[in-house]
Formats: sequence, C-alpha cells, structure tokens
Amino acid sequence: MFGGLWLTLFAQVSGEWSVVPQYSYGWAVPLLAGWAAWNRWLARPAPGKGRSTGVSLLLATGLLLLFGLTRLVQEGNRDWRLVSWLLGGEVAGLSALALAWAGGWPWLRHFAFVLLFPLVAVPWPSALEDPLVHGLMQFVARSAAGILQELGIQAVAQGNIIVLAAGPVGVDEACSGIQASVMVSLFLGEMFGFLRMERLKLFLFSVVWAFFCNIGRTFFLCYMAYRQGLAAVPQWHDTAGYSLMAVCYGGIFGLAIWWDRQGVMESVGTPPASTVARRLPGGVLVAGLVWLAAVAVATEWWYRRGEARAAAQRGWMVRFPDEAAYKAKEYSERERTLLRYNESYGREWKDAAGHGWVFNFFRWDTGNAGADNAKYHRPTVCLADVGYLLQRSEPLHEVVVNGVRLPVRQYRFTAGLTSLDSFYCLWDELSRPGYTDPTASWDPANWSARARFQNVLAGRRGGGIQLVNAAVFDAESPAVAAREFEQMLTRVIVPR
Repeated sequence: MFGGLWLTLFAQVSGEWSVVPQYSYGWAVPLLAGWAAWNRWLARPAPGKGRSTGVSLLLATGLLLLFGLTRLVQEGNRDWRLVSWLLGGEVAGLSALALAWAGGWPWLRHFAFVLLFPLVAVPWPSALEDPLVHGLMQFVARSAAGILQELGIQAVAQGNIIVLAAGPVGVDEACSGIQASVMVSLFLGEMFGFLRMERLKLFLFSVVWAFFCNIGRTFFLCYMAYRQGLAAVPQWHDTAGYSLMAVCYGGIFGLAIWWDRQGVMESVGTPPASTVARRLPGGVLVAGLVWLAAVAVATEWWYRRGEARAAAQRGWMVRFPDEAAYKAKEYSERERTLLRYNESYGREWKDAAGHGWVFNFFRWDTGNAGADNAKYHRPTVCLADVGYLLQRSEPLHEVVVNGVRLPVRQYRFTAGLTSLDSFYCLWDELSRPGYTDPTASWDPANWSARARFQNVLAGRRGGGIQLVNAAVFDAESPAVAAREFEQMLTRVIVPR
C-alpha cells in the first residue's frame, strides 16, 4: 500500500522532471530514497510504545480520504504545484502514522529523513520559484558581464542576456543546478552520517557553490563567443554544462569526504538483538490498497467522461497559402523536449515594408500534460528573460476568423531602439473557463482557484490546446501591427 502511495506521488510529479531542466534530478530521488530507507532500516532502534489505535485509525482514514480528493484535483491541474505538495504531505503523513504505530517515537524520529527527503523531487510552488530563479539568473548575467568587463571585454547584461560585440548570449537555465545540488548535499549528509550542524553547513555550501559554478559556466560561454563568435556557443554549450555538473557535484562530494575523514559522523547503533515491532492491521492495509485502486479508477473515469461530454471545438489549423514565400522555422531538440507538443508549424519572413515577422503554432492533444508549457512560455516571461521591456499590454479581445473565435492578447516590448509587438493566443478545445472570455482580466499563466476547481467539476484535464504566438519588429504602431496580424490570420487559418 505504501509503495502505491509513493509511486503515485512520483508518477504525478515526474512530468515536470522531463519538462523542466532544473528538476531532471528527480528521476534519481526514488532510488536514493530507497537506499536511505534500507540503511535506516538496518540501523533501526528498538521500537517504542505505539500510538493510540483509535486516533491513528481516525487520522489515517482522514488522510486517505483527503488523498482521494487531492488526486482528483491534481489530475485536472497537473501544473498546480501547491496541490502536488499537498499530495506529498499526505503520503508522508500516512507513512509517518505507520511508523508511529509500529515503533512509536523512536522509529518516527529515526526514519524522519526517509520521509522528508523524497519531497525534494516535488517542484517548488511557482509563486516562490519564479521570482527566485529569474532573479538569480539575472544576477548571474550581471556577475558574468562584470567579470568580462574587468578583462576588458565589452559586455552588457540585459535581463537574462549578455550583449557582446559579437551579439547576444543567453544565460540559459543558469540556476538549474542549485536545486539538484541541494538534493546531492542532503543525500551525502545521510550517506556519510554527518552530524546535524555538518549537514547544515554542507547544504549551505552546495547552494553557494552551485551559484558560483553557474557564473563560471556563463562566463566561459561568453568568453568563447568573444573569441570564436556566436557559433561557438552551441558547440560548447553541452560541454560547459557537463563540466559545470562535474565541478559542482565534485566540490560538494570533496567537502563531504574531507568531513568524513574528520570523523564528524553521528553514532549509529546496531539493531537490538530482539526487535518486536507492533504489526500494522492487515485489514487496514488491504482496505487502504483497495481505496488507492478505487481512487485511480474513479479519477480516470471522471475525466474521460467529462472530456467525452465536452463540446470539443475541433476544426482549424494553420497553413500559409504560398509556402515558398516564407522561411520554415525549425525547432531544436531541446525546444521539442521542453514543449512536448504534438504538432508544430513555424514561419519567418519580412513584409513589404521590411518588417521582420516570426510566427509559431503549436498543438497539444487532449490528455497531453505538456500543454502546461503553453502557459509558462509566454511573451511576458520569455521576452523579459532576453532583455525586452514590456511597454504596454492590450486587453484580451476576440478575433473572429473563418468562424473561429480566437482570444488574442497583444504586448508591445522595446529593447534599445527596437520595438516588438507580440501576439499571444491560447485556444481551448474543451471550453475551460477563462480561455475564451474576451472581457476577463485573466492570465493563462496564473490560474485562479475558482477556474481550476471548475475544470475538476467538469472533468477537464490538460491538453486540447492550440497556441498561436506571432511577433513583428519595428511596426509603425501597435494598432498597425494588430491590423496586419488580423489580416494575416484570415489567410492562414484553415479548416482541419
């Protein structure tokens, strides 16, 4: 039963392990947690007095019921990280109740690390992570630019971009190693059996060391761009990334080995000759396992039923009439891995007035949790990361093209003397609240709790999304850009 609980948690958050680079370390956490649990089990103390039967059963029943409700909500909102943390707390809480029942306080204290360590694989809430990570990345860019300037190399930091004489270099995923380094430091502290203060010191060192390693990686890529041109950046990108990982983890491991030789370990006793733990009631375990299976089946049934009954708005796609007049836009392997779309279509061209255009279309089928990326990779985030400043945002409005109602947001950005008008349209096959409301001041990247619960009640989960994202450089005005964009849509939106 407890294997089912933990596997359910890992399965629900593993989607972000594949999509978000800074959480790719999550794939190693279940194995490392299993190793830690086995070693703690071998060194378990004598069991203490178990907890009250009635109270334990009441708490376990409540947590199992809450687990079922949480799973129902999470299935319709897999990007809602607060719900993922609630699920993690329920799984850890049920496991803690079992330990308290079997071995009392001595076991609960002994296995506390095993209960909490797997939670490092649960992505941080966006409200905490976004400002922290973006702020750190911009600080990395400024720090690397400062080092370059000290060496006499012209460099200016603009957001997450360092502008060199050769061109701009992106500070890509500059802080992605910090969270992984925290995980490594926690595990090494457990593996070597360090005292609490040494564990805290190793944790703090991992954060600072990973940060400086990221500055070094960014400086190296910019220096290679200065010496060999911008074409050298993709050539050295992976090498710099793997080298950063080796240096970062090697430094943490080296410090751990040094402390190990200093003998700053906790004293771990051997199991008592006679260990008679209080057995968990077999009927309760069987009932819990049946409940987990029922939750899985009911959740899948609820959403399949809701999606089958939803008024799906299928019927359009994007194709340019004269393909030869537009340059096809190729997406890199990294972009495909991050976005996980089912269909893409991109074009680049210059109009008669000489203005440069970029057009992107992506589609995520119903049930594809990768559609969450349509909300994360939006102009107000991505363009700000590369140094563009938002000047104005137009209200959400509908553009009706060939019978299709498209909700469009327009943003105007500037970077130096360059202006950019960006158009962002999310179209939903399942008519989720907010997507098609032209009067709502609703940001698809910041769902309200009300809209999320409406999706749950209607049985609508991720996917079924189409995204149009277009941009024009140096248009005469936002109004002119909007008019040309809408005229373009009448030519490229065709029936599916």
